[in-house]
Amino acid sequence: MKKYAPLLFGFLLMYSSIYGQTEQQLLPVELKQQTLITQPVTLYKGFIRAGISANYLFLDKVFNEDGDRESISNSFGKIWTLQAVFQYGLTDRLQLSAAIPYTNRTLFLSFLADLPITGTTEQIKFERSGKGIGDIDLGATYQLITATTTRPAVALRGTIFLPTGQKNPTNIVSPEEFDFPTGGGHLASELSVELRKTKYPFLFSGTVAYKYNFEGNKVFEVGQPEQNFQNGGLFSIGGLVGYHVNEWMAIINDVTYFNIAKGKIEGTLVDEEAAWVMEYIPRLTFQIKQLRINQALSFPIIGKLSGADPSYFLIVQYVF
Repeated sequence: MKKYAPLLFGFLLMYSSIYGQTEQQLLPVELKQQTLITQPVTLYKGFIRAGISANYLFLDKVFNEDGDRESISNSFGKIWTLQAVFQYGLTDRLQLSAAIPYTNRTLFLSFLADLPITGTTEQIKFERSGKGIGDIDLGATYQLITATTTRPAVALRGTIFLPTGQKNPTNIVSPEEFDFPTGGGHLASELSVELRKTKYPFLFSGTVAYKYNFEGNKVFEVGQPEQNFQNGGLFSIGGLVGYHVNEWMAIINDVTYFNIAKGKIEGTLVDEEAAWVMEYIPRLTFQIKQLRINQALSFPIIGKLSGADPSYFLIVQYVF
């Protein structure tokens, strides 16, 4: 046995060296500084990523039933949302997340009204708005397969959307003057699968997701009682390609297809056919050590019975 001791010792020393090279290549501070391109699907154990995201959407155009882009007549609106976003690495493969949104919605209406006494018409304009906490979402992401030099990572993500926002109109003065609700009024859940592969300086990723909306009750017309409803499910599939321009800047191009199934009110279908849209989302991300600034524009390319206006996103995050 003694003659094998040096060989055994040498083997253990070699194993220790190899293990250290594969598992301890990066210091904790270096792991926190990984970019959107080089980071794994989930945070490392004990790490926290916190930040604020902002989204601005101007409502002016839609894709009609023929797929043509047209302006909304006599009205336009805008929606901006601020979200506090938190992510925590429970293990190296399991990440928990939460997002708390604050939403502001405004709708401008303009129309011609007949004045019977004078026999003339008058241009009437008014504004409706609503602001407050929206629907909070809680999620978990688990790496089913971790990435290697030859295979992509595969992750399963589940999200629950809680109906925490106000679901009915408030501060009602008249059927034309009231505050919009800031929540959807129903519980929803989403399940998605993501494949992610980094081949520096490139990133390739693909995602398939489905969001199921449970039944809810809310007021659809001011002065009327609540009605039972169920929004149609949302299916999406998309892919992206990212490229590291240099050590602190990356460009990502994303194309995603969304399909919205028919919804119901009191058990009756309210949509003639399903709505769909394909969006192109270019992103530019800057990172200075653990601080990341991510900007994006979402452009609806083609669609049917859906919104056709671009929207702007800004996300600022820091890893602790």
